[in-house]
Amino acid sequence: MKRILKKMVISCLVAAVIAAGVLPAGVSAAKKDNFPSKVRMSYVSDEGAIEIELADEKQSIGNIKTSSKDLFAMLTGSEYSYERLEGGSSITNQYTIGLYGEKDGTYTVSFDILDENNKKVSTKKVLVYKYPSPVKSVTMNGKLQEDNWLSEKSAKVKVSLSSGNKIQKLEYGVYEIIENEGQTRSEIVYKTFKNGSSVTFGTQSYYYANDYTYENEGQEFGHRYFNTGINCPTYIRVVYYDKYTKQNETYVIHYYRWMR
Repeated sequence: MKRILKKMVISCLVAAVIAAGVLPAGVSAAKKDNFPSKVRMSYVSDEGAIEIELADEKQSIGNIKTSSKDLFAMLTGSEYSYERLEGGSSITNQYTIGLYGEKDGTYTVSFDILDENNKKVSTKKVLVYKYPSPVKSVTMNGKLQEDNWLSEKSAKVKVSLSSGNKIQKLEYGVYEIIENEGQTRSEIVYKTFKNGSSVTFGTQSYYYANDYTYENEGQEFGHRYFNTGINCPTYIRVVYYDKYTKQNETYVIHYYRWMR
């Protein structure tokens, strides 16, 4: 009877640990394959339209197909990296599928997950909604903004969407300078704003620089590098509910000012 009770207590403790999401050191929760069931495409092409992360480091993808000749799909990128440490391991096994299509419509993209011998494990499918931009218009200080070049330092920005779409959040992103251990670089930082409120446009272009020297066994080494751009971007990021995918999507509009 005592043995039965002891087993019951241990079983309950194990169940509680799993339910709480707490695992012993060196043991990680089982990963799952991660990829979208549907994607929204607003442009003729998108090189990073479908992002796939596989849980098994020995697997890959292949045999990419589309449901119509009006949509072209191909593998445009992959990344594999790993860390094997005493406390556990970390693995990245990612792939990107790019799309090209001139005709609007709803398509299906399929791909096979392959094992280490390139044999098919399973076939996955992703719905692609290829339709025009959800943004109907953008006005700045009450005037329609018809191109991507800005002449003012700031403006009241109002975004209007086509019927059936609904704005969830608006953000604007500009470059800010970050310094860290001999490196100076720019990074896009986003801030939220209310529709129709004032936005201060970017005054910083892309920037990267590093400068270092070191000595080793009587030898001295040095390196100095600098790179920047001639325009300052401002990105308007629209998070909205899409009438085709029936879920929240993100659409980014790029604007620029010259460095002068």
